[in-house]
Amino acid sequence: MSRTTIALVAAVSVLLAIGIVLTFRPASPGSDVIKLDPDATEPFNGLTGGTDVVGQSVHGVTYLTFDGDQAALHPGDSPVLINFWSSTCAPCIKEMPDLEAAQQAHVGELTIIGIDHLEVPELGLDMIRRTGVTYSVGRDPRGTLLRSIGGNALPYSVLVGSDGTILATHAGQLDAAGIEAFIAPALVN
Repeated sequence: MSRTTIALVAAVSVLLAIGIVLTFRPASPGSDVIKLDPDATEPFNGLTGGTDVVGQSVHGVTYLTFDGDQAALHPGDSPVLINFWSSTCAPCIKEMPDLEAAQQAHVGELTIIGIDHLEVPELGLDMIRRTGVTYSVGRDPRGTLLRSIGGNALPYSVLVGSDGTILATHAGQLDAAGIEAFIAPALVN
């Protein structure tokens, strides 16, 4: 091979690599894929964050409801499954019916809260309507709650015990059997 051919192949390879990186990079906040709510306020959170939040308490930690109010992440004396999702996340959408089934199967013994991550309210409300979920839902318009509770990707689930202490976290989609296995430690008394 001549030096010209090698240089041409190298240049094409570099341009191809740049194109791949630009194609698959995360959407910018102003894009049509993820729309940040410019009027959103930062939710209060008393968590220290980091990657290992197991053992931390969520007492006093709140999330933003779709009505614009603050609600407690641990609203009572029962265990809570907190699930972060987005309407642009296919695995999130796929697990929402299984989360709904778990909520119905454990009425009175488990609370499920779904938190819409980094979207304007209209996108989240449309997804709630389309999936038909009836469990409590809220918003994380700036992504601060997800980060403070140890997450960095969607879907992300957090299991909180009846005393308000984080028992476990799970990154990635859970199916019906996976949800039951994930919540089992909190349901054992």
